[in-house]
Amino acid sequence: MVEVVNTGSPAQQLDWTGKPVGREIRRGDVIYRGPCRIAAAGTVPCYGFGFRIFPFALRAPGQFQLRLSSMSLPQMLSQAPRIWRGITPRKGVADFLCDSVHVKFDREMPFQIGGDAEGYRRELELEMCDQPLELLDFNCGPLLQGRRPFASA
Repeated sequence: MVEVVNTGSPAQQLDWTGKPVGREIRRGDVIYRGPCRIAAAGTVPCYGFGFRIFPFALRAPGQFQLRLSSMSLPQMLSQAPRIWRGITPRKGVADFLCDSVHVKFDREMPFQIGGDAEGYRRELELEMCDQPLELLDFNCGPLLQGRRPFASA
């Protein structure tokens, strides 16, 4: 089980096509409370090797895409090729655009940054860093300027 609270500016839930649904989620409001197998956040669509786990990450500059999944392992495996290409399942995945959240699990969970194991965490803060970071996009060529995400436990 996980509880995610918005600790920043208004956040927005997205449907499976990336369109906003529901009202804006204000600072202090619970974004999500319930079962969760994967909680992930990113500011770029691809995790690596073309894996488009955050297909809506570029929709709102200054925000990251938060993706929560309650899908079972068999469901994940059956959807893996579609998820890899950035197609969001209609059930079992909740997406949000946020700039700061507090995540609290009911037990210690494995924690990774960029695929590197960083131990276990029960709680963490995810927020956008206010320092700009210039990146080279090898697909487009020109430099992109954005804000990098920052995680703390």
